[in-house]
Amino acid sequence: MMKTLKGKVISGRGRACSVIEENSKELKDITSQKIYPGSLNVVLNKPVQLNNTRALRFDRDKRLLWPATVDNKPVWLYRWSRTPLHLVEIISRERLRDTLNLQDNTSLSISIDEQDIARVSWIGAFIFYAVWLGRKNWAYTNDQYYHKTKDLCMLLGATQRGFRMKYIKRYIKRKVRKNNKSNKNKYYFSRINTDDILDINKKEIASINNILNYTKTSGSAYSARIHPAGYHTLNILGEKIQGQRNPSLRLQDVPFVFEGKTVLDIGTNQGACFSRWLIS
Repeated sequence: MMKTLKGKVISGRGRACSVIEENSKELKDITSQKIYPGSLNVVLNKPVQLNNTRALRFDRDKRLLWPATVDNKPVWLYRWSRTPLHLVEIISRERLRDTLNLQDNTSLSISIDEQDIARVSWIGAFIFYAVWLGRKNWAYTNDQYYHKTKDLCMLLGATQRGFRMKYIKRYIKRKVRKNNKSNKNKYYFSRINTDDILDINKKEIASINNILNYTKTSGSAYSARIHPAGYHTLNILGEKIQGQRNPSLRLQDVPFVFEGKTVLDIGTNQGACFSRWLIS
């Protein structure tokens, strides 16, 4: 038994071209034909969940295909896991806009085996209509809205991936683990009061320590929060401020005098190993 899906043609973002070109050999093996580098984008009249278990997969199983026909022409319906349930792309060996004389907003009927259609979960349908009712074209015309809603839709079953309670459990565990890690490693900046320090050198060093301590709030792996100077040991006004790494010790065996020289930084990440050593 065949089932008919109805929708309208719409212009896409042009991303299918690169996907097809990058996977052309694999697609040819799957479909037994050379696929035209592009897709026909269709906005369906209602949400449709395609059957993941019957899909043919390519690009390391990230992308899915189902056989179908349009105007008696054999085609392939193409989706990926984050595809909203009202969108489907059609690929073929031909450019379908030309062979079928299609323009934007042209109505289109797609025939597909009913076994390739799966049931949309109630929560997936609810989230779908909450997000896309009256805004279905925004999936292609409003990138900001699409990117803000795609994670919610995917989590609650309003995309091709479908709804699974394990996805929600996994999401909650990941969030809890991330929050626990964030709270555990959180650094609270505390400013040293320099107003009552009379010694000029000590006051300047205290001000520098304030700057160093503030850089530790970045959360970077290079902030080295447990060390007074952070990542690099500094020698300032005759006082040594201990850091996680000491550039002077690391470079003392290098048979070259860097003092007064210009250093070209190539492939040294932050370059601080040289610059801090020169400053000290």
